[in-house]
Amino acid sequence: MLDIQKDMVKCFSYMSFLIELSKGNQMSGYDVMMHVKKFGREVSPRTVYHQIKRFKKNGLIKSIQDVDGKTIYEITDEGMTAFRKFKDNWIAPMQYIHQNLSN
Repeated sequence: MLDIQKDMVKCFSYMSFLIELSKGNQMSGYDVMMHVKKFGREVSPRTVYHQIKRFKKNGLIKSIQDVDGKTIYEITDEGMTAFRKFKDNWIAPMQYIHQNLSN
């Protein structure tokens, strides 16, 4: 049987990462894992760094070094455009999910 819980955590990780970056926040891979953990879920470093690699490859995010030399990520203009398109296409399905999970 498929591990639906694990797949949903991966989806949540991807979405919450882009949501936080779209707000102007900068995040490291560790920050993404801690953000997901705040919601009582765990995501593996492998999953997080895989998504970072994909986002970077597609020009959605870029890496920078903070003052401590830690690699952090921020959204690019292309990433903001993609995120806005994502939101436009997914608001209705997400509302459906929310309405049906909160019953």
